[in-house]
Amino acid sequence: MKKIFAIAALLVFAAGSVNAGTLSYVDNPNDSYSIMLDGGATVFDTISVSITGNDGATLEAQDGGFDGFAPRPAGAPFTYINQFLGAQVAQGGKGLTVVGAENLPAGLKFDATLLGGTINTGGAMFLANIQLPSPKVATATVQLIGGGQVVETLSTLIPVPEPATLALGGMGLIGMIGLARRRNG
Repeated sequence: MKKIFAIAALLVFAAGSVNAGTLSYVDNPNDSYSIMLDGGATVFDTISVSITGNDGATLEAQDGGFDGFAPRPAGAPFTYINQFLGAQVAQGGKGLTVVGAENLPAGLKFDATLLGGTINTGGAMFLANIQLPSPKVATATVQLIGGGQVVETLSTLIPVPEPATLALGGMGLIGMIGLARRRNG
């Protein structure tokens, strides 16, 4: 009976995760990261973005997102909001209305909405670029909002520690648990 419940739970999880949105980043040169959103099958009309440094890290090289009069490409080593989000579709943009934009060392925040419609990311949509002092870490959180309600919250750690670092940390934690059991047993 336990196996049946485990299989059912796995199927429900797998079916739910196929349509779910994903938040990821692309590792660029100069400790710069491009934040990408794939909305999946989630129906939403607003994207609320918040990116903050962890453990006192600040975002570096705040910029308006333009290189002269042209928007910077994804991966350019500066911290900026993708200016194509607010550009008209006829100009190659997403046609969104970007409000509440903050690009400060303490964090990058903004909301982007499609007035009178729903947003389709059509795969990975470039949201913003951040530059961090090495080896610092930041957290990006995105809320997908539909009809005034949060329908999905996505979060990612930037950069994700290397697998070897995670393995060493895990082994250390296991060793500490074993030592505590040995002392108490």
